[in-house]
Amino acid sequence: MDSQAAYPGCWGVAVALACVCCAAYGQTAQKGADVSRRTKEKLRVDYIGYRAARYETEAVVEPQNGRPNRGGFIRVYLTNTSGKDLQLAYYRCNGKDVSHWLLNGYFAWDRLYNQHLNPGQTTVLEINAVTGDFGAGQPFSFAYIDRSWLPACFREAILAEDPVQISLVRMLPGLRELEVHVRHTGGRRVVLGAVQVLGRNTEHLVWAGATHSVALKGPSYAIARIRLDHPLAAADLAVLRLSVEEDGDVRQIYAHRRAFEDWFPIGCWSAEPDTYGPLRRHHIELVVRGGRADHEFYSDIAPKYGFRTMCPTGAFDGLDTIRSLADHPAVACWMLADEPDWSTPPVVMMHSDAFARRNNRTKPTFITLCRNVKFFEYGPIADIPCMDHYCVTAPTSSKWPEPYGTRLEETAYYTRDLKTACEPKPIWVWSQAIASWDERPR
Repeated sequence: MDSQAAYPGCWGVAVALACVCCAAYGQTAQKGADVSRRTKEKLRVDYIGYRAARYETEAVVEPQNGRPNRGGFIRVYLTNTSGKDLQLAYYRCNGKDVSHWLLNGYFAWDRLYNQHLNPGQTTVLEINAVTGDFGAGQPFSFAYIDRSWLPACFREAILAEDPVQISLVRMLPGLRELEVHVRHTGGRRVVLGAVQVLGRNTEHLVWAGATHSVALKGPSYAIARIRLDHPLAAADLAVLRLSVEEDGDVRQIYAHRRAFEDWFPIGCWSAEPDTYGPLRRHHIELVVRGGRADHEFYSDIAPKYGFRTMCPTGAFDGLDTIRSLADHPAVACWMLADEPDWSTPPVVMMHSDAFARRNNRTKPTFITLCRNVKFFEYGPIADIPCMDHYCVTAPTSSKWPEPYGTRLEETAYYTRDLKTACEPKPIWVWSQAIASWDERPR
């Protein structure tokens, strides 16, 4: 057992692991969970994705990283094959109940998208592991126990990176067309085929430079544009499946994100009456603003100037704001926290995100982060991960050749770290914009 529960966050390249055949499993402390070869599986493990935790440590050094992250981000795609409704209870990893990993700090957080599965329904379990027990190359066993207190599935595998990954899913206005970016980092030739959103029919698929399939010899990149037969609804869990052929063998690569129209604004932190005009003249369209729908900013100012807002909701105290502004067109997202990676545990932010999702499905959630050593643990939580790495005349949080101000090269490292930690979701990069202390890159 690696007892180092690494709390700081990191980044990683999306990877996958191949499942091996079923094997005998030991006794659990909970009721009736005896896993054996005779158990009839009710869940199909479609795919296990893995992203090793790593981040820039040479060009950029974060000094406050006493517990380095040696784990990885695991995604398990599960489909109910029982023919009946299935209620999931808890899961086990490497022979121990999830409570062992969570309560001892070995998992930063976990999230299951659907606990109740209809026949044929697919769900996703996310595990943000921070201990070396879940580092690249480590053996991994997995079982899910349903409400009959018997295992619904069991798999063993080795955590290993798949060279073919869905690196970005971009959702276009209307939520009917999607751009799917695929990165191939291996050296062997692969053929990329069908791209599907589970539960939707693909009406049209075009690969850049090809039509129904495209051959790649890595390292290389490809982009597909797909059109669905009907649009996704806001906040729908979009599970994508990509067919990959290599040396005559065909495998399926999976990725997921919640469905929201992607928008990449120019924003700033504050907007006051004397800056409304200058902000718009500088093409700044997004500001941070809370309140209620009947406040002057939302009733008059936002429509007049065309502003949209990142609306602060706090950890668990923003219910009134969420209810009042739920369908307001000026609200771009629910802002869960600003730079929680300084002091707020990631599991608290995960529950804050769940709180916002539970109370409103019309807006994406948003978190601003500032430390690349924490990106891995915090970044995958929200629908819109953001990096706050602006150029100011104040000491930087990292060890950098220049003690004052942030260089563009440092911002580039941070941007790369956050992007790879959060694939396949897009990210935002934050700028403070207009201020008396200047905001020009040096």
